[in-house]
Amino acid sequence: MIPLGWAVLLLGAVFAGSLWAMRSGWRRREARTAAAVPAPPPVPTGLGEPLHGPVDVTYVTSTTAGDRYDRVVAHDLGATAPATVEVHPVGVHLARSSVPDLFVPREQIVSVGTAAGMVGKYPGRGRLLVLTWRTASDGPAIDTGLHTPSSHDRAALAEALAALITPAPAPLPEEQS
Repeated sequence: MIPLGWAVLLLGAVFAGSLWAMRSGWRRREARTAAAVPAPPPVPTGLGEPLHGPVDVTYVTSTTAGDRYDRVVAHDLGATAPATVEVHPVGVHLARSSVPDLFVPREQIVSVGTAAGMVGKYPGRGRLLVLTWRTASDGPAIDTGLHTPSSHDRAALAEALAALITPAPAPLPEEQS
């Protein structure tokens, strides 16, 4: 029989070892994603009046586009936080609490959609708003999940974000002979 003091000490060591392993894994993921994903641009000054918002959301996380489980930890993109979203003519401003704000320029927005969930939050089918954007013109695509408490806010925000997407240039008309 193991004395109670030794059992408590052993459990404490296992707990501390688990915390160290989780922290080490998080740091390795942060280094790996920092090498693959450039830092997002800083929030510009003087954005002016928003076209839409502010809307209170939960910033769920950011993942590599198309993979709802591959969290991007670098640049605080993987941190879940309460946030406020404002849609401006030049882009989207996400004011997140406890982590730096995020700004996505208009020309880097790829698409807007919904999902059942992504790493960290699964509110249900179509209840998570997903903004797909690029960190640079040639950078990797990122999916950012935003959870709005109401379906009305989600639909209005999705419409405002979709209006920012720069359309592809129209094809030139064919010449007639």
